[in-house]
Amino acid sequence: MTSADVTKLVGSPGSGKTTKLLEFVEREAETHGTDYSDLMFLTFSRSARQEAATRIIDIYPDEDEEDVMGRVKTVHGAALISCLIDGAMEMRSEDDPNDTGQLVITEDRDNGLEYFSWFFETNFPTIRYDESENDPIAQLNEGDASGIATGNKAIAVYDYLKSKNWPLSKHHRAPFDLELDPETTMEVLESWDSYKQRNDLMQHDDYVELALERNCIPPVSVLIIDEFQDLSPLQTALYEQWRDSGHIDRIYIAGDSNQAVYGFRGAEPTYFQRTSVDEVVHHEESKRCPEAVIDAAVPIAEPIPEHDISRVTAWRDGGRVRHVDADGPHELSALVEEGLRNLPDSDSDELYLLARTNRQAGKIAYGLREGGVPYLDLKPNGPLRRWRQPLPMILSGMQAVGDGRHLPLPVARALLKNTSRSPVREAAQKRAADGGLSATQRIRGAVITQEEYREWFPDVEQARDLVPELSVDSWQRELIKGALRSGATHRPGQVRVGTIHAAKGLESPHVFVFPAYTHKQMERFENGDEAEERRLFYVAMTRASERVEVVHDYFGGDKEFPPLARL
Repeated sequence: MTSADVTKLVGSPGSGKTTKLLEFVEREAETHGTDYSDLMFLTFSRSARQEAATRIIDIYPDEDEEDVMGRVKTVHGAALISCLIDGAMEMRSEDDPNDTGQLVITEDRDNGLEYFSWFFETNFPTIRYDESENDPIAQLNEGDASGIATGNKAIAVYDYLKSKNWPLSKHHRAPFDLELDPETTMEVLESWDSYKQRNDLMQHDDYVELALERNCIPPVSVLIIDEFQDLSPLQTALYEQWRDSGHIDRIYIAGDSNQAVYGFRGAEPTYFQRTSVDEVVHHEESKRCPEAVIDAAVPIAEPIPEHDISRVTAWRDGGRVRHVDADGPHELSALVEEGLRNLPDSDSDELYLLARTNRQAGKIAYGLREGGVPYLDLKPNGPLRRWRQPLPMILSGMQAVGDGRHLPLPVARALLKNTSRSPVREAAQKRAADGGLSATQRIRGAVITQEEYREWFPDVEQARDLVPELSVDSWQRELIKGALRSGATHRPGQVRVGTIHAAKGLESPHVFVFPAYTHKQMERFENGDEAEERRLFYVAMTRASERVEVVHDYFGGDKEFPPLARL
């Protein structure tokens, strides 16, 4: 058997690593005649998978789109499909008690969560497991272990050991304390392992491990892996087995060790630096970040010999980085409003507010609510989605009423649906349900005119006069009232709040970075985790395509990430 020919692409933030990988796919099709069914593209996020699949469809326009999209997977997904094709496992349906095979479970409310709680109830009733807990590993990484149930921590330790490809006996090397004596810890971890085997249950890393044990190889001749620096040791071991199997001809891997920020999940960026390759391609001119942003961000990341940070350059001059103070919600809101006014495209661009922890992101969101600034979570389904529909549409309608502008039909319907009942509004709602709205059935250019909607709200002179008429929950009414008071005119989606981890892979013209640190995080920075923390804030800074503002004092007396602390 011979190893595959491996090309490594070393990129920088915004350099177009994924685009370059897709150029390799084009070369495969044109030069080697590689069919879409002979390649597999591996990445890590849903948005990245969708983008890659769409681009690969363009390369193979005559093939079925669904089949081509099936060639884009995560590393876990590739391991799973390899196990299924080789017959190493069969998947059973959770809804059919008579079905045979393995059931894949996650700590997701919709996918096997009850097995986790049932394990502790039946085997360790004195150890609490909280089904409502949201990603304890992420919370432990943030230095916020308060309130996390011991059972959830035990599963987190187990998952960490699996990803590191370590035996359970190395539980003392996990980066968080389980608060159980060593004997009990081993008993819990071994019992969970046995419980899954008895009940044919599998977590994601279990089928990566199974693929490794059974030598299950993806049935392709070309493998492309993006964000290689985020692979765990277990995933890397499986990759190396695939590479050396003799079944894969060519492999293309891409990554940036300076953007490796998932060490708390077991990722090892050193594998990207050290893995054996036949060719290295440097692609380190950032097409996203201007010179001022690169000049400020590069000193934050620690130099990595093989990927010397000094190679990273900007493709254009300009940009701006400044340090600002915001010691309360109104100061923060004023900064955001100024940022909105300076966006290159005031109608479609977004600005980001990035914090180190979820708790900090929540405090930022609270401050924006106090300041009357509509916003959304950085994640599409994240917890900070207070300004979800119908609130944006209601606010838009109220602002239009206050300004005497026409109402688009969807906005008019949203106002009718979410205001208190009155005879004239009930009649309009009935007409809306029947397909119309205008009393004369003459809808002018798909809008409702001022004279028409004045009949629905006869006593309304200003937008705020409509607030008492709203039938939404009181907290929703307060959000709208605050936005009217502040005079906000942007869409909530133009202000996005989240953690730095959630922003990885994204970009924005204007990024606010909050360098506040908890005492626990400062301890970790000073006691061995400095490199990953530096990479994390490097990622935060390099999300910006125009401007970075480092915000100080918002969290009071909290310490700050040293390289960004106010001097």
